[in-house]
Amino acid sequence: MKFAKSLFGFTALTAVLLASCATAPAPEPEPEPEAVAAATEEWSEEAAAPDADYFPAGTVLAGIRLFDWQGDLYTVPFYTAKIVTPASEATLGAALVEPTGKVADSADARFRTPYIFESRPAVAEDLAVGVLVFAMGDASPRTREELAATTRWALFRVKSLPDLGKGTVTLEYRDTYWNEWKAGEYHVDNIRLVLGEASTEL
Repeated sequence: MKFAKSLFGFTALTAVLLASCATAPAPEPEPEPEAVAAATEEWSEEAAAPDADYFPAGTVLAGIRLFDWQGDLYTVPFYTAKIVTPASEATLGAALVEPTGKVADSADARFRTPYIFESRPAVAEDLAVGVLVFAMGDASPRTREELAATTRWALFRVKSLPDLGKGTVTLEYRDTYWNEWKAGEYHVDNIRLVLGEASTEL
């Protein structure tokens, strides 16, 4: 599936999101202890292999709950989700998705969105300046159980790699409220690589 490629063919982003009144995203919440415990209980020996993905098969990252104060995809929350109905011309490129965890300030169980990405855990060799990624946490590595229990992620691009040998990289996102790029340090273990083609605007 090439959701990332078709994602940016959808031209309604400008009409839906008003960049002029966007605010910086709040810090990403840490997974609840109960979620970590549940993820640990479901952990299998196969899934715990070093090269295995901690996301279950078929899990995508979907940008949902888009409000008019969010200026672009860097300020939109992305949630782990399963695709219920794929995108089509009839739905104007939007798929029906079901988040795998609770979506902030919403009781809805399903959402329609054209903003869907496939991803996988990143390794140091994947990372270069300008590469599009998802991340959570900070410069401290999270366990695979914690990452498996994290349902909300944020979109970034790689800014620089001065400390890659120590396991951290500098990621940045566009803060449309201040009209500037903001950066922070993240551990490679907490980063997921975006798969497929992405818009050059990001």
